Amino acid sequence: MEYSKEIFASLAIFIGMLSSIPYILGLIKRTNKPHMFSWIIWAIISGTGSAVQFAEGGGAGSYFMLYNSLSCLGIAIASYWLGTKDITRSDWIALIAALSAIPLWMITNEAMVALALIIAIDGVAYYPTIRKSWKNPHDEVAITWLMSGVVFGLSIMALETYALTTYLYPLVFIFINTGLGIMLLMRRRELSPI
Repeated sequence: MEYSKEIFASLAIFIGMLSSIPYILGLIKRTNKPHMFSWIIWAIISGTGSAVQFAEGGGAGSYFMLYNSLSCLGIAIASYWLGTKDITRSDWIALIAALSAIPLWMITNEAMVALALIIAIDGVAYYPTIRKSWKNPHDEVAITWLMSGVVFGLSIMALETYALTTYLYPLVFIFINTGLGIMLLMRRRELSPI
């Protein structure tokens, strides 16, 4: 294993921890209200993504996805008490759809099929957070989402094997998380009084 790969993996985890600080402080101050359904799904899916990366030779590049899974699990647990209580029928539909797809990737032996399902499930998991954030853009920490894009870029650089099955999932995260951060900033500007 190249030491540079371990350095990129360590940097990804370190910056991931740093980017979590504003999010955790927002939770404590109750200015940040995560949507529990999204975070539960992200915890499960990130853990699975890490396993796929590791099985496909991702090596150190899969460490951040494992850290991300544990981090998402922590936020999911905290959001039960400190998160949004704005849970709609469509949020339940998104959660059920995402969870019902999990057995599909568990029975597949093809990494690419499993990865495609993971990405689809993850996309569904963003719906409750995007819906909530569109209405209340101050209930999320934009800098954490934006820094997440950088962190997933570092995790790609830490991969020991570059194959579609190892880099596609974090690449999707770069675009989705950065997009969510930009949407939050744009909606705040749109909704702020002139």
